[in-house]
Amino acid sequence: MRKIILSFILMLFVLENYSQDAETAIVNRSIDLLKIETPNEASFNKFIDNPVSIYSGTPDINIPIYTLHEGMIEIPINIRYNSSGIKVDEEASWIGLGWNLNVGGVITRNSIGLFDKEKSPDLEKYYTNVMNVFNDDLYKVDYIVEGPWSLDTRKAFSWYLREPQFRKVIDEGRYKPDIFYYSYPGGAGKFIIDYRDNNAYILDRNDNTKIEIYTDASNRLYQFKITTPNGIIHYFDFFSSTLLHDPVVYRGVTSETYTLTKSIYPNGQKVNYYYDSIVCNRYNASHVIQTTEPETTKHINEEMNPSKSELSKTLSISSNEEFYLTKIETTNNLVTFETSQRLDQLNGKKLDKIKILSKNAPATPVFEYKFNYDYLQADAGGTDSYYWAKDFSNQIPNHHTSDIFLKRLRLLSFSFLDKNSQPVQTYRFFYNNNKLPRKDSYAKDYWGYSNNQNQNATLIPDMENLMWHEYGLDNHNRYKKIQKPAIYSGTFNYALRATDFESSKSGILEGIQYPTGGYTEFIYEPNTFIDYKIPTLEEVKNGFPSTKMSIYDDNSFFAPDDLYPSNKNKFFTLDKEVTMTISLLLTRGYPNRSKLTWADMAEFKAYINQGPSKIDLSEELKNLCYSQHIQETNYGAIKKDELKFEKRITLNKGGYIIVDLPDRFGEQHGGEAKIQLGAEYAYPMKDKVESPGAGLRIKEINFYNSPSKTERLKYTHYTYADPLTGKSSGILHNKLQFIKHYRDTYDFLGKCYPNYSPPATESFSIQSDKIEISGDNLLSNPYGSMPNVGYTFVKEINKDTSIGQILHRFNNQEPEYTEYSIRLDSPLNGKESEIQYYNSKEELLRKESYNYLKKIEHYHFGLDFYDRINTLPLIYKNSG
Repeated sequence: MRKIILSFILMLFVLENYSQDAETAIVNRSIDLLKIETPNEASFNKFIDNPVSIYSGTPDINIPIYTLHEGMIEIPINIRYNSSGIKVDEEASWIGLGWNLNVGGVITRNSIGLFDKEKSPDLEKYYTNVMNVFNDDLYKVDYIVEGPWSLDTRKAFSWYLREPQFRKVIDEGRYKPDIFYYSYPGGAGKFIIDYRDNNAYILDRNDNTKIEIYTDASNRLYQFKITTPNGIIHYFDFFSSTLLHDPVVYRGVTSETYTLTKSIYPNGQKVNYYYDSIVCNRYNASHVIQTTEPETTKHINEEMNPSKSELSKTLSISSNEEFYLTKIETTNNLVTFETSQRLDQLNGKKLDKIKILSKNAPATPVFEYKFNYDYLQADAGGTDSYYWAKDFSNQIPNHHTSDIFLKRLRLLSFSFLDKNSQPVQTYRFFYNNNKLPRKDSYAKDYWGYSNNQNQNATLIPDMENLMWHEYGLDNHNRYKKIQKPAIYSGTFNYALRATDFESSKSGILEGIQYPTGGYTEFIYEPNTFIDYKIPTLEEVKNGFPSTKMSIYDDNSFFAPDDLYPSNKNKFFTLDKEVTMTISLLLTRGYPNRSKLTWADMAEFKAYINQGPSKIDLSEELKNLCYSQHIQETNYGAIKKDELKFEKRITLNKGGYIIVDLPDRFGEQHGGEAKIQLGAEYAYPMKDKVESPGAGLRIKEINFYNSPSKTERLKYTHYTYADPLTGKSSGILHNKLQFIKHYRDTYDFLGKCYPNYSPPATESFSIQSDKIEISGDNLLSNPYGSMPNVGYTFVKEINKDTSIGQILHRFNNQEPEYTEYSIRLDSPLNGKESEIQYYNSKEELLRKESYNYLKKIEHYHFGLDFYDRINTLPLIYKNSG
């Protein structure tokens, strides 16, 4: 048994009532938690947010390029690929989509709400300007007071109402600390700074790495020092800030980048890192529907008819500096990185060559590597196609044909060059041929992967497809009553965001050819997990599964279900109240036999019986038949041989009999008249079931003699089932939450009359429950490092190896969360608890167990308050 010390920070976020700050700072769709990263930063951070491990079904695809050795210095240079899936809006790093050049290091600071340690005088100046804008515009137009500054106005009011000590608590980030991603040679993770003791705390720590912070005279961070367990010290210096703004309101700094500039080894040896930078803008769009629930709306002091739904489309523009490693320097050696312009990013660069040089002969490379690329090209789409840049054409020039939305850099190969700069050893890469849509496309699933639904015209998902477990229950019924956004005349079509496996593979790496000619093939399958039903695209198109019953009577001796001339009935039991659709089909005969009149057919009867009570459909059938008889007989209407009838009824819990009574019109009486009665109803899928989705996992890795795959040399197959149940052992960690409820809110509004002398306002109040539906997942854990899906059991099945099977067992617990909190993940998740080794005959060879003996906890609590006043002001934008 191996004994392992595990250290972690327990992050607890408790929200008192509901929180406007939570609405603008905790959730992903908010600009205050919008994750702003440069592509090269993102290529490092993707491996932190989606750790490479068989626990998540992602293989370690890592290709060594060169290792620089000099004394104690050992710097591996390699490229690695994250196979968890390519997201629609994912940008390619400087070595291609999905790839990361794993050398050097970076620390990325992402703000959660306002930047921690933000200076109060700056906030006071900003909020004062916000208040002045509000006051200046109050009397300018005849409409209910609101504007694009409304959210900032609320923040300003909130800030002014806080007492100074509470402002300090908020400004220091004690409730919502900023999150820091870090990567250095041999290590990566996340940490926070607790300003109660000015220390950095590593999240999910599993070694003795130490992080120290340095601030300047104005208390601004400018440097980090990371000391590894083996005594290597890495220094990270401030590189750049990311500024975020939308077309109306400047949002300030939302992230910072610190690059690895120097490493000092225990023997005193040094390594220096040098960078270049370019300034670039990036775009992000979000869609939100805000609405009142009609049945809860009360006008307290005036009867009005304000708009109750509004679709908000927001464009955020980030300005930042992308970093590019240009040189690594030791006492005796240089490693240089040569770049050139690329097409898929404004001012972006791609890596062309890596050169290993000796300072004694810097003109001649000791080793030289060259990278070759092409571009994944998306269709621009016609004028009727849908993508979000079109909605912001004034802020995004040439959006229709711009390469920054249509192209993605793709690594085709890299080669070791000889002294004549000719390739002598080459790695080649092969990808899935399914086309990715534009980066600004709406054709993506709930987790951001392509689903090829190019008809989507919004990011807002159809929530009914995420409510199969609540079908017909309170939340589902409340959702169905939401009005369509008021800005739309006609039909508003929600997006079909269900997952589609084939589309989610678009652009993924599927094969590597090695310099020896050998070829490795990667075969993927969708992640699976046990949770409330999340239907796939195919299942959504087939419709909600329902229970159907059908009986008919033609009084025949010949039909399989109608052997005797007796009353036809079907018994069923309901364990709860159910609304069902009853359908009736009447047929009066066909041309080759004698037909009955619809007056004759009016004698059919049918009803649903529960004990002494019954729902009789006979009168409605009679009226339907007589009406058609009169139309044909008296008015020369086109004759019909069939009549259809539907009715929605609600039945209480209990047992029922569906009855249709026999008649004198059956086959044995020379006619072909027939009555068919059907009942259809849907139960919520209350139990958790196995569902696919949330990206990809590896199914099989095959090793061939060549890309032609004529001879398979060996393979490894992976399964993810629980050995006891045979079902998926997956747990969905990236839970979905696109809808939030705000109950019992109050809106105090004012209607402006600028033409009055003097100008006047009239106030009124509205009480209501509100619902918000976002185009982005509202549930996240910025402090965790969890894959979309984690598996408790993973079995490796090997061919042509001495070990036939390896069964891995991982700690794997459901995340904890509420409707208004962030997601909390167990720090033990993903840690291996047991490995069992079997031979090819499935005989156990040995077993290893892992015991985590010690926990070191640092508690950090988050708390937000919510005032319920003017919660979602955009709802009343078009009220008049």
